[in-house]
Amino acid sequence: MPTFDANNADTRRIAEWLETALDGYIKDDMGRWAFRPLEKYIGTRDDLADDLCAIYDTLAAPAQARWRTAIRDVLTIHGRDISRRETIRVLVSFAVLIRSAEVLEVLPGILSTPEDSELLDLAIGAATALASQTEASRGCLEQIRTSPSFTPDYAGLVLVALCHADPDNWLHHVKDLALPMRRLIGLLPPESTALRFYASNILDAISLSRLTRSSLSHLFAGATDGPRWLLHEWFLGDNSLLRCDRPSATSTRLTLRSDDTVSTELDGSLDTAVLEAEKARALDKTAIAWARGSDEIWVALYMSGTLSVLTPIELSQEAIVAFVRSHVDDFREQNTSHWQSAKFGGLVFSLSMDSTPYTALNDDLLALWDRSVPNELTERLRYLNPYRSDIPPHFRRTAINDRHAFSATASAIALTQGVS
Repeated sequence: MPTFDANNADTRRIAEWLETALDGYIKDDMGRWAFRPLEKYIGTRDDLADDLCAIYDTLAAPAQARWRTAIRDVLTIHGRDISRRETIRVLVSFAVLIRSAEVLEVLPGILSTPEDSELLDLAIGAATALASQTEASRGCLEQIRTSPSFTPDYAGLVLVALCHADPDNWLHHVKDLALPMRRLIGLLPPESTALRFYASNILDAISLSRLTRSSLSHLFAGATDGPRWLLHEWFLGDNSLLRCDRPSATSTRLTLRSDDTVSTELDGSLDTAVLEAEKARALDKTAIAWARGSDEIWVALYMSGTLSVLTPIELSQEAIVAFVRSHVDDFREQNTSHWQSAKFGGLVFSLSMDSTPYTALNDDLLALWDRSVPNELTERLRYLNPYRSDIPPHFRRTAINDRHAFSATASAIALTQGVS
């Protein structure tokens, strides 16, 4: 076979050379000699992909295009071959270094099994790095998002990448990934700044110009279905990214909090009532929930946006009445009749300044906060994580370590959000 000519070889010859050289280097332990006649480039950098990039940089533009296509072709043939895992890693890393968008169409194909987190990491990292406003980029990310291998751990990264690849449809992507993002939030540690990172990067990807009155109205309307985290980071947090002002009755202006010279005026007045309602959501309700243990009940009191009491009390109607009287100023005595039910163990009582009290029995309250969550230590931690700012650390530890304290806590929080 004639000596390999990197600059003049056709796509098929380049693919054959790459495949043979990588097999020789990785499987047969031939070292840099596997890449003859280009062995002088190999082994001089930190990673083999960097060595290949050095070869690529010496090529003329037409040859570089053939190399990019050859990488795609090798991945198409061997992308699911587990025995060539290291070859796949090198080629995908090489493709990222040379910005080879050609591989986007075959990246989902390297996901061989749902359990293969290493290859999922590789594919998502590459798709994110190569994200651009092209159909190939959008298609690749959508295939990864809907792949059986996809897990919530990657939801934020894929959401940001989709917003880079298809900024005009940012709201569509936010809604599509609402459930994975909700699950991701439950996995994040209390000190995590990941949500701020994702929200900031989405904003960078789409720019203020795409935050139209229509898209924001839809975001506000759908906040309770999942993307409340984004609403919070953009508008509601103590250090929110955006400021929403109403300079007149017919106009609304969005401004970056970090730079008030960057702003945009919306095409009409934006109804910010949802923002105000979200701010007041946890402040205008008081909820009390009980969960029955063997000889005591755990009671949780959630008011003014904070879990203010979590404690066990005696298992009796009198003890509950005394507790409520001591903590709730507008307690209504007539509601004690509900507490005489045979299903007393799960009674919930909710008070609001502007609504009639609401009561629910055990089955009702479990459905309210989420019957599907197993009452096990790990799941308790995940479930309560999104509410970490509402729960003092000592109460959070108690709720995580005691299943009855957890039930009471989760029910009380759910009542302030799910009962009108």
